[in-house]
Amino acid sequence: DVHLALIGGGTHVSELKALVESLGLKNVVTFTGRISDDEVNLFLSTADLCASPDPKDSFNDKSTMNKTLEYMAMGKPIVAFDLKETRFSAKHAARYARPNDEKHFSEQMRALLVDPQARKRMGEFGRTRIEKELSWDHTKEALLDSYSQLFPELDQ
Repeated sequence: DVHLALIGGGTHVSELKALVESLGLKNVVTFTGRISDDEVNLFLSTADLCASPDPKDSFNDKSTMNKTLEYMAMGKPIVAFDLKETRFSAKHAARYARPNDEKHFSEQMRALLVDPQARKRMGEFGRTRIEKELSWDHTKEALLDSYSQLFPELDQ
């Protein structure tokens, strides 16, 4: 009783669609392509958990993915590869899989799907972290200070 929504695009969408077709999973996987923010919110509002399957590489390990913060803002538990910046941002809102180990990733998803208490706890943690630590009201001063140091000529 699982349905997956793959939102957005990417270089491997056609391969993923072919794989889904070959495995006979077309009826349980939806490929949305690029959709509006309102449509994203509709999908997220029905999700039991959200995945952030960005593989470990030099960029992803040091980058906060917008989707991770969006999932947290929606109060959704996350499964992600164990990336430095993802762990810093999501903390206890995510369950972490060994980097680039897809089997372990799927095991983390399965374990979370059967544990509604953990999903609730993780979702609440993420939402609270966004509200009390990561929202613009809490981060704008540090960002503006950084810009002032980088571009002092603009600080007038």
